[in-house]
Amino acid sequence: MSNIHKHDERWKVCQPGTLAELAGLDRRLQRRQFLKRATSVGGLVGMGVIGAWMLTKVGNESLDNGSTVKGTFPGDRMYGGILCSKLKAQGQLFLDGKLSDSVVAQIEIHLAECFSCKDFINSLREVEDSADV
Repeated sequence: MSNIHKHDERWKVCQPGTLAELAGLDRRLQRRQFLKRATSVGGLVGMGVIGAWMLTKVGNESLDNGSTVKGTFPGDRMYGGILCSKLKAQGQLFLDGKLSDSVVAQIEIHLAECFSCKDFINSLREVEDSADV
């Protein structure tokens, strides 16, 4: 015959309302998991918005006199009244001593603050030194 009607001792009879309580717990657990996922996605979106905002600020660097330069490159910083891109364009002239004293002063101030441009000028010096050998 069939074993369906046999009583399995591992199973217990549920009290009235137990299944409804378990279903409610399951719904709360699912809701909590949904909120965790939603907040993590919201956090990522928020970080993306902040990152985009910061990139727009990089493109509008302030000059020493308070005016703004629009359309600069990302990562283009202003130190000593000169942008990284302008310093890099004039780097060889700086090393050759062909710039005015005021521009040289701006570049020296910039190099004291900006490690990226300092590395750039040092690499130009190394190329120049290796060419002299």
